Amino acid sequence: METKGRWALTTIGGLIIAYSVLVLSFISTSPDLRLRCLLVNDPQDASAPAGVQIRATPNLEHQGLYPRPGDILVRVGDRPIRSFLDFSRQSVELYNAEIGRDAHLHPGSDPSELEAYLPKLVEIEDGPRMVQVEYWKPDTQTFETSWLTIHSLPMSELVLLLCWFMLQLGIVTIAALAFWRRPYDQPVRLFFCMSTAAMGAFAAGHHWWVIAGSQWLLIPFVTCAVVLPALTLHFFLAFPRPRPPLSRLPTITLGGLYLPPVLAVLGLMLIVNYANWLSRGDTAGDHIAILHQALALLRTGVYGYFIVAAILFGAAIIALAFSYSAARTPIERSQLQWMLWAGLAAVIPVGYAIYLSRTDAVKFALGGATVPMFLASLAFMLAYSVGIVRFRLMLLDQVVSRGVLYYLLSIGLAVAFGIAVATGSLLLHALGISVSSTEVLTVGALRIPHQILSVGILLIVSITLLLWLRDRFQRVIDQRFFREKYQLDRTLRRMNRAVGQLADPESLSEMMLASCRDVLQVDRAALYWRAVPRGPFQLVAGGGAEDLPLTLIPGQAFLDALAEGGSLQRINTGTRAEVSPVQDVLHSLHAGLVHGLEGEEGAIAIIVLGEKEHRAPYTAEDLTFLHTLGQIANVAFHSVRVHQNLSRLNEELQQKVERIGDQRRQITMLKSELSGVRRIETAPTIAPAPTATETVFHHDAIKGESPAIRGVLETVRKVAVSESSVLIRGESGTGKELLARVLHENSARRSGPMVPVHCASLSPTLLESELFGHAKGAFTGAHRDKVGRFESADGGTLFLDEIGDLSLETQIKLLRVLQERCFEPVGSSRTTHVDARLITATHQDLEQLIERGLFREDFYYRLNVISLTVPALRDRVDDVFELALHFLKRASTRAGKQITQIDDAALKALEQYHWPGNIRELENVIERAVVLSEENRITIHDLPADVTATDHRSLLRADVSKPSPPRNIGNDLAGGDLTEREMLETALRQCGGNKAEAARLLRLPRSTYYSKLKKHEIR
Repeated sequence: METKGRWALTTIGGLIIAYSVLVLSFISTSPDLRLRCLLVNDPQDASAPAGVQIRATPNLEHQGLYPRPGDILVRVGDRPIRSFLDFSRQSVELYNAEIGRDAHLHPGSDPSELEAYLPKLVEIEDGPRMVQVEYWKPDTQTFETSWLTIHSLPMSELVLLLCWFMLQLGIVTIAALAFWRRPYDQPVRLFFCMSTAAMGAFAAGHHWWVIAGSQWLLIPFVTCAVVLPALTLHFFLAFPRPRPPLSRLPTITLGGLYLPPVLAVLGLMLIVNYANWLSRGDTAGDHIAILHQALALLRTGVYGYFIVAAILFGAAIIALAFSYSAARTPIERSQLQWMLWAGLAAVIPVGYAIYLSRTDAVKFALGGATVPMFLASLAFMLAYSVGIVRFRLMLLDQVVSRGVLYYLLSIGLAVAFGIAVATGSLLLHALGISVSSTEVLTVGALRIPHQILSVGILLIVSITLLLWLRDRFQRVIDQRFFREKYQLDRTLRRMNRAVGQLADPESLSEMMLASCRDVLQVDRAALYWRAVPRGPFQLVAGGGAEDLPLTLIPGQAFLDALAEGGSLQRINTGTRAEVSPVQDVLHSLHAGLVHGLEGEEGAIAIIVLGEKEHRAPYTAEDLTFLHTLGQIANVAFHSVRVHQNLSRLNEELQQKVERIGDQRRQITMLKSELSGVRRIETAPTIAPAPTATETVFHHDAIKGESPAIRGVLETVRKVAVSESSVLIRGESGTGKELLARVLHENSARRSGPMVPVHCASLSPTLLESELFGHAKGAFTGAHRDKVGRFESADGGTLFLDEIGDLSLETQIKLLRVLQERCFEPVGSSRTTHVDARLITATHQDLEQLIERGLFREDFYYRLNVISLTVPALRDRVDDVFELALHFLKRASTRAGKQITQIDDAALKALEQYHWPGNIRELENVIERAVVLSEENRITIHDLPADVTATDHRSLLRADVSKPSPPRNIGNDLAGGDLTEREMLETALRQCGGNKAEAARLLRLPRSTYYSKLKKHEIR
C-alpha cells in the first residue's frame, strides 16, 4: 500500500478514535430528565398538540405532578417541543444554560409552590437543577406542568459503555500498530478498519437519542454503523487469505458489498439533514406534518437496513466457517476457531436484537438491545484477544515487544489495585457506613470514636490483603516474562556442580537442554557436538523425540548462515521445493530454531529446538537467553573437554608406545627377510658344515615377535641341540609342523632328513606299513619291498603329527622302536636299526585320552620328555600383522598382483577376530582377499563377513572404563550381525546392568539409550 493510502487510513482511524472519545465525554456530561422519546409518535387524534410522545420515565424525580408514558411533551423550560429533534437539542442545551439570580433556591424549597415567581430553570443550593416541563394528557386532554430534576445518565449505563470502550480501544491500538508495520497486508488493513468502525458505531449507538440533536455527531455515527457489517463480511472473506467470490471476482464482489452501505449512508444523511432543516423552520401545521413524515421515513430506513445488516452478518458467519474448514496451518485453525465460536455465540444476542426491533420497537429503541449487542461485541473481543495473545493474530509479537507488554501489565496491575481500593471506599459509602459516631473509646487523654476504630481496622486488613495479592500477581508476571532469568540462575548452579565433579559432556548437555525446553516452552530439543574441526556433528543429548538423526553433516552454506546470524529460525512459508537449502535442513530436522555454539575454529556444537507452542516465533529475548546460556555452556564444556583431552592424550601416548613397538617388530621382520634374501644371494653352492661352536638360531619359518611366540622359540633354542623326544601341543592350524622343522634345522641332525607323517590320514594297517615299511608279498598289493618312514629318517628327524589318533597296537610297536631303536618291516623277519629323533604333535588332550583308555600312559611318558605348547593366534594378536603381511606377499606373488598393503580398517578387523582356525585360517583369508581385491591394498570389503562382524562383539567385550573415540551406533547396526535389541542387551550385560555405562559404551546419549530400552521393553 502506498504511503499516502496508509496515512489516509491512519488519519481516518485517528479521527474515529477522537470522535469516540468526544462522544463519551458528550454523553457522560449530557443532562438527563429521565424522559425517553422516539423519532415518531404513535397515531394521535386531531386534538393532540404538536409535541413528542413520552415512551418511558425511568427513575423520574419530580416536584408536584409528573408526566407518564403516553403523554405528549410540548415544552421543556422556555422552548416548545414540536418533534424529537427539538427535544434532543433542548436536553443538550440544559447543560450550558445559565441560571439567573432569582433562580437559586434555598435547600428544601419546592419550585412547584413558587412557580409563579420563578423562571423555568432553577437550581437548589447544594442540590440539583430542576426544569419546568409542560405536557398534554390524552386521557383528560388537558395541559399540565411539572418540575423535573436534571440528572446525568445512569452510572450503570456509563460504566458498561466505558468498559466496552477500554476493551475495544486495546484491540484498535493493536490493529493500528499492526497496520502501521504491515500496510500491505490486506487482512490487517481490514481488521484495522473494522475495529475502528466498531468503536465509532458502538460508542454513540448505546445512547443515540443523546446525540440525535447534534448533526455533526450524528453523521460519523451513521457512517460507522452502516459500513460496519460490510467491513466485517469483507474481513472474513479476506482472512487469512481471500476466498471466493472475493478471490475470483474482486471488483464485482466489492461493488456488491459496499454499494448498499454507501447508498444507505447517503440516503439517511439526506433525510437527517432535511429533517433538521425542517425542525428549525416554520411552525405551521403543514410544516410540522412534513417533518414528522421525514422522521417516519428515517425510522423506516433504519429498520430496513437492520435486515441488510443481519444478512451481511449471516454471510460473515458462513464465510468464517468455510475459512475454518480450509485452514492450512494449526495456528490459522485456532484463530478461526475462536472467531467462529464468537460468531456462533453472537448469533443469539444479535438474533434477539433483530427480533426485538420487529416486535417491540419502543423497547429496542430505548436500549433494550444494549446488553445483547454488548455481549455479541464482547464475544468477538474475547476471540480477537485470545487470537492476538495466544495465536499470533495480527502478529503481535512482531509489533509489541515483550518489554512493552510487561510494563503494560505492571501498570494495569497498579491501576487494578487503585480501582480495588477506590471500590472499597465507594462500597462503604454505598452501604451507609459513616465514621461519625457518638460512642468513643478513651485511652488516657485520647478519645477515639468506635466507628472510626472499626472502619480503620477493616481498611488496614483489606489494604494489607490487597498489597499481598498485588505482590503475588507481580511475582507471577515477573516469572512469566523473565522466566529465562530464573532458569538461567538454576542452570548456572547445576553446571557449576557438574563441572566441579568433572561430569561428561552428555550430562552437561542434558542439563542445558532441560533448561531450554523449560524456558522456551518447546517439546523437543537436541544437542549435536563436533568432536574434530570440520567433522560431522554427533548427537550428544536429546529429548522429546526418538527420530533424531545420530549424525548431522550440514553443508557449508548452512554453517556460514549459522556463523553469520548465530541462530537460524524456521520460516513456515512456501512449498518444500521453494525453500532455501538452509530452511530445508531445518524442515528435515523438524526444528523451529537452530543455535550454534562457536569456538576458536567455528561451530563446535549445534542446539536444535523444536517449534514453540502454536508455532510462535522465537523472540529477541529467547535468542538472548540462548546466547547467554551458550557462553556459559562453552566454558563448562571447555573445562570438561580439557579433562577429557588429558585422558585422551595419555591414551594416545600409550597407543604410540604400542605402535612404536609394532614398528620395531616390523623393522625386525623386514631386516630378517632382507638378511634371508642376502644369504640366499651370497650363499656358496655347498654350505659349510656347522661347527660345534655355532650359536646362530634359525627360525625364519616362524613369523612373529609377540611374547607368547618368543617364549616358545626360546624353549626351542634350548632343546634343539638335545636328542630327547619332543611333544608339540596346540590347536589345529597353529604351525606345529613348522615348529618341528625349526627344531630339526637347529639340531645336530640338520644335515639329515626330516620325515613328516600325518597319523590321522592313514588307517592303522597302512600306517604301520608307512612307518616300518614292508617286504614283497607281505600283503595283497605288496609287489615290492618298501622302505618305511623310520628307516628314511635314519640320521635325521621323524615328525609324527596328530599322534593322538594312533591305535593302541601301533602305539605298542612305536614304544618298542623308541626303546630299542630297531624294528622289523611288515612281512619281514629282518631287524632294522635306526637312529632318528622323534618329534610328535597333537591338538588333543592326551591326559583325557589316557583316562578313557585310548592312549597308553607309558607311551605318553616316552613321548612327553620335552613338551612345547604353540599359542593360538588369538593369544598372539601382535603377530597378526606380520603373519598377514607374510601371507600377502606370498599370495600376491602367486596371483601375479602388486598388493603390498593392508588398510587400517582391515587390519583392525583382523586383529579383533578370534581366529578359531588360527594361522591356517588367516592364510586362507589373506589368499581370498588377494583374489578379490582390485586395488593395491587389502580393504575391509575384501575380508569375509564373519571376520568383519566380530568388530562389534570385541567392542562390547572391551573395558567400559577405557575411553574410545566416538562412533555412530547407526553404522554399527547397519554393518553388523547384531540386531539393535541384541546390542542393547549385550551392552547392558557387559556393564553389569548399569544403564549409564552401557549408554557410554555404545556412545549413545543416555536419554536416547533409555528410549530405546523402553521401545524394546528391556528392563
